[in-house]
Amino acid sequence: MTPGLDEMTPHGQAIALEWYGLGYRDGHARGYQAAQDDMAALQRRQVQVARQAAQAGPYSALCDLRGDREGAQRARAHEQRIAQMPSPTELGGWDA
Repeated sequence: MTPGLDEMTPHGQAIALEWYGLGYRDGHARGYQAAQDDMAALQRRQVQVARQAAQAGPYSALCDLRGDREGAQRARAHEQRIAQMPSPTELGGWDA
């Protein structure tokens, strides 16, 4: 059985703590990389979903299909407001 830190010489304690530190740092680095990989996979899926949603057509058309005339009217008004807004690149915002 491995002795506890309180049973080790100062030199033994230094070696044990360094050994523990190496494992801790390696585990942290691996866990961080795994989290980054998971996040990248989720973001790729989000892009797929956003692209599919963008191809589905305007919400007003969906309202028309459902027979929701008032909802379609509100959606068209909202779509017109959005169409009138300048893009962030036109305002010197996001890098094009």
